[in-house]
Amino acid sequence: VDWCAEVREEDLARPLAYRDFAGRPHRKNLGGLALHLFLHQIHHRGQATTLLSQAGIDFGDTDLPELLPEEGPALGRGAATAEGDFGLA
Repeated sequence: VDWCAEVREEDLARPLAYRDFAGRPHRKNLGGLALHLFLHQIHHRGQATTLLSQAGIDFGDTDLPELLPEEGPALGRGAATAEGDFGLA
């Protein structure tokens, strides 16, 4: 989390050289690698929740409304914001 707060745009634009597990060299944009890291963890989180569910283990609610705190009063059903988004609460 600290890295996300400290990384600069110019850091994300620079290439990063590395070797894969087979020893093949690669050179990729750091921003693209960071994006892949964050997206790929979603895949593994899905695998873990599937296995927990199959084992009969309740892993709790993982939906966005449960994970992030409210930033103010929720919109009523059908109310529109200034940006035109409609509230579902």
